[in-house]
Amino acid sequence: PRRETLLRELARVRGLLATEPVSQCSAAPAPDSATKLTVLLTEDNLVNQKVIGTMLEKLGCHVVLASDGEQAVSRLVEGCFDLVLMDCQMPNMDGFDATRAIREHETKLGRRTPIVALTANALQGTREDCLDAGMDDYLTKPIRKDILRAALERWSPHARASTAP
Repeated sequence: PRRETLLRELARVRGLLATEPVSQCSAAPAPDSATKLTVLLTEDNLVNQKVIGTMLEKLGCHVVLASDGEQAVSRLVEGCFDLVLMDCQMPNMDGFDATRAIREHETKLGRRTPIVALTANALQGTREDCLDAGMDDYLTKPIRKDILRAALERWSPHARASTAP
């Protein structure tokens, strides 16, 4: 709890943590603002939080931070996000278990938030493990800004709405 409080305060001071809760789902953004998303960044490494959080902000996203899977599940239960970036390997609850818990909760709510895996593991089979856990996509670290932008565009509410049957 003290470590979590310290990390949360550091993230807030750095501007990576939303100070207000995300309480309502927003409508899909207009086509010209497809990357202006509310993103839950779930990452335990402080350097990765800063680097990825800064990239997301420069791409026009509102970033909310979770430093482990338990926080990610809690934040998703409390609010709505356009996208979740989920580190796979974290303490307390890893990204795979967090995704399974989120998907179980979403079944009760009747909604589904896209979850994109973040992992340093680029071995064959990792992508399949992520998809089997309920994640929608997979990005390897270190993340490049152009790859991140493409994922945001691919999973934005507007893009998903335009490809829905």
